[in-house]
Amino acid sequence: MSAPAIIVSGCSRRCGKTGITMALSRLVARRGRRVRALGIGTDRAAAGHLASATGYPCPTIDGWSMRLETLASVMRTAGADADLLLLDGSGALFDGLPKALPASRGETGGGARGVTQGPFADQEGSAADVAALLGLPVLLVVDAAGQDVSAAAVVDGFLRARDDVGIVGLILVNVTGAQQSARLHRSFEARFSLAVLGQVEQAEARMLDVAAIGPPGAGNRLRVEAEIAAIEAALADRLDVERLMRLARPATLDIMAGPAVPLAPIGQRIALADDDAFSFRLPSVVDGWRATGAEILPFSPLADEAPPKHADAVYLPDGPCGFYLERLATNRGFVKGLHAAAARDTFVYAEGGGFLSLAEAAIDTTGRSHAMAGLLPVRLEARGAMQAGSLGMVEVRARATTPLARRGLRCRGHLTAAGRMVERRGAALFEACGDGGAEFGAIAGTVCGSFVQLIDRAPHLGVVRS
Repeated sequence: MSAPAIIVSGCSRRCGKTGITMALSRLVARRGRRVRALGIGTDRAAAGHLASATGYPCPTIDGWSMRLETLASVMRTAGADADLLLLDGSGALFDGLPKALPASRGETGGGARGVTQGPFADQEGSAADVAALLGLPVLLVVDAAGQDVSAAAVVDGFLRARDDVGIVGLILVNVTGAQQSARLHRSFEARFSLAVLGQVEQAEARMLDVAAIGPPGAGNRLRVEAEIAAIEAALADRLDVERLMRLARPATLDIMAGPAVPLAPIGQRIALADDDAFSFRLPSVVDGWRATGAEILPFSPLADEAPPKHADAVYLPDGPCGFYLERLATNRGFVKGLHAAAARDTFVYAEGGGFLSLAEAAIDTTGRSHAMAGLLPVRLEARGAMQAGSLGMVEVRARATTPLARRGLRCRGHLTAAGRMVERRGAALFEACGDGGAEFGAIAGTVCGSFVQLIDRAPHLGVVRS
């Protein structure tokens, strides 16, 4: 039996749901309950802040890119020793990817997991899809700025949108004072039987913007902890935590017993770059490698550590490397270690921000160019020092056989916001499935990488819920 769970999502983006989820996790823990957090979507920075709030890793799930067995396995692991599982919904509740014809997404299409027919059945991979698939209740965060009865009309539309998504409670944010609060509560009580679990006034709502906190990691730990503590203190008397716990429900989907393996292990002894610069890796991928018996060997490029010599693969995951370009470029032990690994024909794979490390040159956000390891014939530009966002979900096909994937294997993932390709000489690592044919990344010998963060293999089998 999985732990009782509830999804915290919103009527709009940037409504403060992640900050509210952080506060709820702390307030539940104060009551002696074991609480864990799980992110929906690809925002590893938000997941890092949620991990700081709970004191436990915060994996992520995605309804578009993950196979059902992978998603279920992550859910099972996250809630294995928890009394409550809080899921931080990505974006607004119903916002996902438009369903596309097979020509534009490949033969596997998008799947039909948890999607009803109707006017909102043309989106997939949304927080609503995850709620429907897992049978989980939704706590809806409503930005009430400048609204009274109109806020109730918005909620009414959300309640009617899909009959397989159960919205069980509301939290109001950006409430300007007692008079607006009274009008809002009258509007909701007259129309719905929903529980209003709390409200956040306008002055307090400003602190819910977790993007302003900066990246998670040891270098920013004190600030992150101070911000989380401030949010918790501000909302402690404004959220009905006991009622929240009563509304949570276990997933109705059977959670498989064993771990999933989203991607084949790239080696038997995998050197993993593991520090603040490479902190956006997907736990589900690394856990899958461990489940096959692969040994994970952490090392720190920021501490000028080289990959262990006995490793037969090196993995440089996504992270805010753009913030650390100069250090990574001048850490000679790290750079020489990468060259030594490549000279031994060790498989070296980088994705997202990690891709910047392998370039001939990378341009930072001030326009300065840094000579990087030079193992791939590319010039790259960092998009933003602290970005952990996504430029879109992609299904790609491997253009060459490597330990990562055989030629032609399809995988799904997202194009990270870590940077962009300025120049590439030579072969690309991936090509987009479908008619577009866009190319991603680069490969040279046993070294390869791209700005795509792979999440899972295709195909993605649909589960149709009646």
